Amino acid sequence: MSSLASDNGTDPTEHVSGMAAELTGEDNVPGASPSDRRRKRVREAIILAAEQVFAAEGAQGLSIRRLAEAVDYSPAALYKYFPSKGAVIAALKEAFFEKLVGRMEDPAALAGDAIGNLRRAFITYVEIGVSHPNHYAAAFASKGEDDFVTPAEECNNSEKAYQFLLARVEHGVRSRQLADINPVYASLSLWASMHGLTMLMVSLPRFPEFADPELQISRRQFIEYHADLALRGLAACTAPVPIAPPRQG
Repeated sequence: MSSLASDNGTDPTEHVSGMAAELTGEDNVPGASPSDRRRKRVREAIILAAEQVFAAEGAQGLSIRRLAEAVDYSPAALYKYFPSKGAVIAALKEAFFEKLVGRMEDPAALAGDAIGNLRRAFITYVEIGVSHPNHYAAAFASKGEDDFVTPAEECNNSEKAYQFLLARVEHGVRSRQLADINPVYASLSLWASMHGLTMLMVSLPRFPEFADPELQISRRQFIEYHADLALRGLAACTAPVPIAPPRQG
């Protein structure tokens, strides 16, 4: 059986190609051959199926055999695209960061208002993660029993996302809009703060409302408040932060 044909002779990517393109970009890559484009569609279908399996069954339910069932392929065919469960999880992570990089790649963010640029990056990160909760959770799942390590050439998007954040912090330090801090440590600290809030909102659908129903604040308002609080410690001239997020009008 060909690695590009399903067990029943149909194309398993047809019913998921539109959703897969939303996560990983358009199918028509300039200069790509028909076989390259087809391989890309199959790979994206597998990644999308992995997200869906993860959402329904958790990390323990995610396996090459389970994915083969989901996309109507044989396990042997899937191994030609992903050698292990860990490789699938690594691909999920890269697909999330590809979407994030697409939103953060803005040369104008490396000039002007450093705090404002970092604030937008912070909010963008959390909102993308919250809008794709299953994908985000899968992206940061454990690598699994095979302890797969993603090859360096396949880590471009996560590296780019971090470098974009670091470049924004470095601009703020150089322009003296941020305090005289170590940009690397500050960037890692911001990322930890972004990730922590995102995981809370992904894991607890009623966060922050569950803490006090009378707070009457939207998730967006709390994200903005958290970003302001995190960035306050980096600012050269610390501005006062509201005691609480603004209430919904």
